[in-house]
Amino acid sequence: MRDIYFELLTYLFHPALQSDSYTKDAERVSSVTRSFEQKRKNLIRNLNLDRKVKRLEDTEIYAELSQAKDKAEALMRRYEFIRGVKNMSREWSCLNPAGVGGSDTKQYFVWECGKVGGKFKKKMAQYNLVSFGAGFEAYEAEWESPVTTLPSPLRKAFWRPRPPPHMNFVRSDSDPELDTSTGGGSYNFRLTGGKVYVIGWKLSCVWDGVSRKPETAPVIHLDDGDDNFILSDRFSVRLDTSRPTSWHCWVTFVFQSSYRFPDLKLEQRNMNLDDSNTEWS
Repeated sequence: MRDIYFELLTYLFHPALQSDSYTKDAERVSSVTRSFEQKRKNLIRNLNLDRKVKRLEDTEIYAELSQAKDKAEALMRRYEFIRGVKNMSREWSCLNPAGVGGSDTKQYFVWECGKVGGKFKKKMAQYNLVSFGAGFEAYEAEWESPVTTLPSPLRKAFWRPRPPPHMNFVRSDSDPELDTSTGGGSYNFRLTGGKVYVIGWKLSCVWDGVSRKPETAPVIHLDDGDDNFILSDRFSVRLDTSRPTSWHCWVTFVFQSSYRFPDLKLEQRNMNLDDSNTEWS
């Protein structure tokens, strides 16, 4: 108990417990340490008097110390996790394509950025719980577009061309259910609940005709400068429709309510989708 007590005194200096958003957690740790200071003089005597039925683990103060330690360490792990995300590279890369099903003309392309590939832990209603190590947990949304194609030459000649299709990860305060497509050309994963931080994303497709014309490899576009939507509350990518294919997307995210650490100066870039991307027909 003395070891836990001294650890908790040290934890109180950690920036995670000095955040105004987690004052109750810090107050709880302080309260438990004060309680231990008041009771420890009599702990050994009480245990000796009742050693047949009492164990250290059964004492109320031991349970309080252990619970406070677990909660404080969980909070500090969240701090260290999001600090690592803030400091990581935000560049995205395209993995080398490989043949699909023995075909020389069909290639598999994968684009990645940030924290991706977490270990699956639990299936939830709209997304999966994943882990990037002990105590470093996040969520992963996954969805797929139908096969995308360019408008016919006749439509291009006589109708106003539609904007290029996007895959969007957005949050909604009003939609009661998950909406993975709005029809026409915007393929949305619409998440209900609190605000989020995107911490990573992955996009993939099978592309036809690469070997015959290498210059026709797929090209994607992100309109978020150098940040590539990392620590944003959404993700949006413009798709290449020069070949018919289905696009698969994964977005890794955490909820902002669990990462309120002002000293990290997390970017508050909460954006709305451009109307032109959400009302296609």
